[in-house]
Amino acid sequence: MECSELKKDIDDLELTLAKVEKEKHATQNKHEGSLEQEKKVRMDLERTKRKLEGDLKLAQECIMDLENDKQQLEERLKKKDFEISQLNGKIEDEQAMSAQLQKKLKELQAKNTLAHAVQSARLVTVTCSGQYEGKEQEAKAELQRSMSKTNSEVAQ
Repeated sequence: MECSELKKDIDDLELTLAKVEKEKHATQNKHEGSLEQEKKVRMDLERTKRKLEGDLKLAQECIMDLENDKQQLEERLKKKDFEISQLNGKIEDEQAMSAQLQKKLKELQAKNTLAHAVQSARLVTVTCSGQYEGKEQEAKAELQRSMSKTNSEVAQ
């Protein structure tokens, strides 16, 4: 009986061993599958990491290029602002000069108008003077005739 019990124990142990071996292989296969899956995931992650690092490097280069462009544009803007400031100064100077020239033009027009008025007055004076002299001569001649006539009447 002991032998049969031992045999039964051995059979039970062998069954348990077989079961454990089967579970071990299943677990081992499961872990190998998980390991393969993990390796695949790691490779995918590594590939994605390299791609993202490349994208990051390109983005950083793009940012540097854009910052350089921005700096150049800011410098150009400063130059343009300076040029605009200078042009505004010139415009103000030219407007002031234009105002002075308009003032001088009005003064010259006033002087010209006055000169024409003086010239017209002189012409009127000369004309009036000539008419006055003519009438004076006529009056003297008339007086002379009257005196001659009177003298001739008195002498008779």
